[in-house]
Amino acid sequence: MATGRSNKLVGQTGEYLVAAELSRRGFIATTFKGNVPHYDIIASDETGRDRFYICTWRRLRDLVVKGHRAFLERNNGVRPQRWDSLHGAISEKTLAPYLDRWDIIEDNLL
Repeated sequence: MATGRSNKLVGQTGEYLVAAELSRRGFIATTFKGNVPHYDIIASDETGRDRFYICTWRRLRDLVVKGHRAFLERNNGVRPQRWDSLHGAISEKTLAPYLDRWDIIEDNLL
């Protein structure tokens, strides 16, 4: 019988295994202890190649929804391969206006 503790252990083990695999593939990966909303692992490739796209959570949600709707319109309203998938993607072209927009963080924290 699954318990809260065993569920936590499974989740934690999974995060560590994914971080280990990312490390094996040449990424720097770190997990978060405790409850960090929206993130389990952050990974990065070689330093200096990172890009930072900064937008509010609400704006990110809107971009994901808009992109998903456009995807469905191109595919007759259905996901062609996995109808039950929750996968979503945003192109770098769509994110371009948010590249290095550190002012968004400052405006929302001050």
